Amino acid sequence: MNTEIYDINGNLLTEEPDLSLGYLTNSTRIEHHNMTQNVIEEGHWHVIEYPDGHIDREWIVDNSRIQTLAGWDEEIPIQIYTLYTEEELEEIRIRENLPADLNLLQ
Repeated sequence: MNTEIYDINGNLLTEEPDLSLGYLTNSTRIEHHNMTQNVIEEGHWHVIEYPDGHIDREWIVDNSRIQTLAGWDEEIPIQIYTLYTEEELEEIRIRENLPADLNLLQ
């Protein structure tokens, strides 16, 4: 599963971000699951045969109960895309133009 990527305002990005203009950080978002209730039935089929050979089936409930699942929060791993500031972009441009042995900004 691919990790979802959001901008700093919480908007889901639909395209890959340009990593030359910004960077990714790991984070999480909370997804809430509401309480649910399910009716669980136990029963049997009752077969009704008619004189003309026609057969019907009817579900007879022998036992019925409600199952409640509590609500819960799930932490989903995501990434946040943050654009570099103009100052950071300038530092990157300077660093990339220097020879490797003179690159003091690393």
